[in-house]
Amino acid sequence: MLDSEFEAMGRSIPNATILDKYLVASIYKAVRLTNAINTLCDSGITDEALPILRSLIEHTINMCWITNKDTSARLRQYINDLGTGAFGK
Repeated sequence: MLDSEFEAMGRSIPNATILDKYLVASIYKAVRLTNAINTLCDSGITDEALPILRSLIEHTINMCWITNKDTSARLRQYINDLGTGAFGK
């Protein structure tokens, strides 16, 4: 369902800023992680869903931190940290 919505949108946003791209990608990732958790839980293998749940929580915290204040600076820092291997330091 989510993929069809992105296909209808054309998988692009005209004149998108880096923040627009980050938010779309982040929401897409959050939905995909949630779908994976639901699939595992529906299959009765809930223990295997726990690492994915942790990833979803960390991802959500990052999104909240970036969008809370100083969004441009925080987004630049987040992207730089991912690119330099210094993430988590």
